Amino acid sequence: MTTARSIEELDGIRVPTQEEIARIGRYMRCYYQDNDRLTRILMPAFLVLGLLLVCGVLLGVAKATSQRLAFLLLGLILLGVGISGMVHLRTLEARIRPFEQGAFHVVNGSVGEISPNLRYPGIQNVRFVSAGGIALDGYYEARQEELQLGTPLLLVFIKKDEWRFGDFQWVFTPFMLTEEGIKKHR
Repeated sequence: MTTARSIEELDGIRVPTQEEIARIGRYMRCYYQDNDRLTRILMPAFLVLGLLLVCGVLLGVAKATSQRLAFLLLGLILLGVGISGMVHLRTLEARIRPFEQGAFHVVNGSVGEISPNLRYPGIQNVRFVSAGGIALDGYYEARQEELQLGTPLLLVFIKKDEWRFGDFQWVFTPFMLTEEGIKKHR
């Protein structure tokens, strides 16, 4: 078995099928949206509360100058947090879009080596071996359900020059692309 230092050295790089695009797009949407659920809930509240405080100051609700200054400052801070939340959600959508549109490449392979991942429960580190027998340097994180040596893997990647967020590489086991696996994402 030979070793490759980069994905470009692997054989079998291909465009994803429509089914792969649908499942990977759904997985990534669930993954990113669950990580930012709190932002989606609090952002509108911060915007409304910030607007109310700033409008209250402008309409003269607070009588003392120190109250006006405190309300104005708090209102502007809340507006700033709300606006940064909006920017964050737009960035999140930009991260998800390539996966839903199929703007990525895939390589079929299998698990060549498994080692424990001490940071995340339910996750194992795996070494990717392409269908042509070329092992890729480094380890990838994969869910441990139904994971063993030789388990099929789908390496998904986007090159740095194709995505504004930098290089992206992720492996999917068959379990991770099932309905149950999509719901169990990290």
